[in-house]
Amino acid sequence: MPICLPPNRIVMNKPATFSVFLRSLGFVCLFLAMMIAAVYVVAADDAYYYECQRRADILPSSGISDEALKDLDARLSRYLCRHDEAALCPDSVLQLDVFGVRQPAFNEREMTHLLDCAELFDTASACLCLFCAAAVLLIVLSGRPRPRDSACAAAFAVFMLACRMLRLERLAAASALAAMFLALRGQTGRARPAWFALTLVLLPFTVFAVWACLDFDAAFTFFHRRLFSNDLWLLDPRTDLLIRICPESMFMSMGLRIALTSAGALVGIPLLLTLWDTLQQRQITFHAGGTSQ
Repeated sequence: MPICLPPNRIVMNKPATFSVFLRSLGFVCLFLAMMIAAVYVVAADDAYYYECQRRADILPSSGISDEALKDLDARLSRYLCRHDEAALCPDSVLQLDVFGVRQPAFNEREMTHLLDCAELFDTASACLCLFCAAAVLLIVLSGRPRPRDSACAAAFAVFMLACRMLRLERLAAASALAAMFLALRGQTGRARPAWFALTLVLLPFTVFAVWACLDFDAAFTFFHRRLFSNDLWLLDPRTDLLIRICPESMFMSMGLRIALTSAGALVGIPLLLTLWDTLQQRQITFHAGGTSQ
């Protein structure tokens, strides 16, 4: 006896191969955006800078006071994440008492390296928004969402671009995530492409993380040589305050925090989609069983 589903009930068919490919690619873009957003979450937390520095007991070797260190952390965070030049150059050159001598906080080599870092964050910000826009577009194209859902997803994408202009990267990532979940309504087979994309994204980063655990210095050097076209990141603690207030243990702690933040977001999304697919399939089975009786 044929089964008749109630009106307005979505018939859940397996998505075509091309739709699965688009959806998987969309999740790859989303996960990369989430990882960049995790970097911003950690880099914008100047209180965490200070916590790492306090654990490393860097004050005696830094030559500056506790209050000066807190202020410098806040300025560095603003400069890197917002490219706020006034943070490090409020009037002309930021001056500090270093070992009792009034002098510029950072020398020319350090300032040039910080500029390189700020430009790297600018590139990361642009990549984040590009990945977000691509993720929303690919997810919408991978299925046939209702016109209202497509319009809302487009509105979220426009809002995300506005967030980029205002340098609100974390809000941009959250907007893209909401837009994607909205576009996924009415689709099926959501979890499997997400798990596949997660594997593709995590595999190279997991290899790098294991390498960093085994030989942090080698991984750190490799990372910096790929990111920077010069050797300005090689600083001397005898002359450069920046390296004295940013010890190796601080980079290790920040890297671990970025990894844990990213992993929580990346694994959480496929888990939610798996739960969503399961509940939706049970609902369809329930209605189908009730209709057949």
